[in-house]
Formats: sequence, C-alpha cells, structure tokens
Amino acid sequence: MNSTGGQPILSIPPTETEKANLTRTIQVIVMALIMGAISFTAVICFLTFSEANLVTEPADLFFLMPLCFSAFAITGWFFFPILITKATLSGIKNLDRDTQESRLWGFFQTKTIISSALLEGASFFTVLMFKMSENLLDLYLVIVLLFLLIISVPTRFKIDNWVEDKLSQLEMMN
Repeated sequence: MNSTGGQPILSIPPTETEKANLTRTIQVIVMALIMGAISFTAVICFLTFSEANLVTEPADLFFLMPLCFSAFAITGWFFFPILITKATLSGIKNLDRDTQESRLWGFFQTKTIISSALLEGASFFTVLMFKMSENLLDLYLVIVLLFLLIISVPTRFKIDNWVEDKLSQLEMMN
C-alpha cells in the first residue's frame, strides 16, 4: 500500500490485507487524536482543580465562545463528510466497480481524519477556555466532544458497510 496526495493507493480491487492495514491505520490515527485531547484535558483539569474557584455560569464569554466553536465543529463533523462524499462519488461514478471500491477505501481514511480533527480542535480550544474561565460548563462540553470523537473510531465492519453503501449509490447513479 503506497500513498500519493494524502490517499493510499490500493490494489484494484483492494486485498483483504490492504483493507485490514488501512482499517488499522485509520484507527491508530483517530485514537491518537483522542489520546492527545484526553491527555491535554487531564493536564488542564489537574492544574485547574488544584487551584480553582469553579463556576457554572452559562452567560460567561469563556463558555459562549467555545460553545459556538464546538457547535461549528460538530456541524462540520456531521456535514463535511456528506458533502465531500457526494463530490467524490460524482468524480468516480464512471470508473469500474473495483476501481471505485479502491478509491472509496482510500477516501474513507481522508474523510475520517478530517472530521475527527474538527472535533479534536474544538476540544483543545474548549479545554483552554475551561482553564481560563474555570467554568465547569466548558469541561462538560469537552466531554461531549470527546464522546463524539470516541464514537467516530472506525471498525472494519463500519468501513465495509460504508464502502458497500457508496458502491450501491454509485450503481444507482449509472
């Protein structure tokens, strides 16, 4: 499995070994994003709780800013993969099925990394706002972002189903 332009180049059709390796690569990347966010949150919580005068003030600017940022990130996490998937499907609809499958496997990695990074970025920003404001509502928001990130960890079953669903959509387009 080689890579060019950010997406892996797979055999046509992809072999089971390539699928397993790609699944593992995506899982490792998403788990690294999660662990970075969790580690940073743990350090900030330790520093904040050791010296804090914690509040839960929803009107606080240090809560409203991360709330808006997180809302945009969650919206992007949900809609960005849908939009870029539509563009990708229209770009590969005239290829043979095996080539489509290979491209979809590679594309799944790209869309997953981007959507996961949106949540991770919002998590980092929100935990920094928690440190600055000592507002527990920010920490609760970080927990929601981390939960969404954790449920985004792909499995082989999930990827197989996603690829098959997109191949079915491509068949209907032709």
